[in-house]
Amino acid sequence: SSACKKDPPPVPVVVDAGAAGKPGVLASCDMTTEVGSCNEYAKLSMGLEKGLCTGLKGKFVDGKGAGCPTANEVGQCTMTDGEVKHYYGVAVGPHGYTTVDAQKDCISPEIGGKFSSQTP
Repeated sequence: SSACKKDPPPVPVVVDAGAAGKPGVLASCDMTTEVGSCNEYAKLSMGLEKGLCTGLKGKFVDGKGAGCPTANEVGQCTMTDGEVKHYYGVAVGPHGYTTVDAQKDCISPEIGGKFSSQTP
């Protein structure tokens, strides 16, 4: 592992059902209006995700408020590192996805994820 010895031990996060945030989601990048998708991160690497997110004009949230919206979701893509990309339909704007396009994006060589469609 490439973790520094000085890193504090991970603090267990207790999420009660009423609290904002999703279990296992450390941060999220909501790019729904820009590109029709939102990413949830299970682990973070030195601000890389935040940099990528703000570079794409996304809204980066870490900690308690992290998590992607569920409205208009057409599917999600689970990647090998635990990252989950959520896809949203045309209701969110011109960049919205159809289920077919979302699946194509997810299983593309660049992403290589496992797709599951959301049934409304």
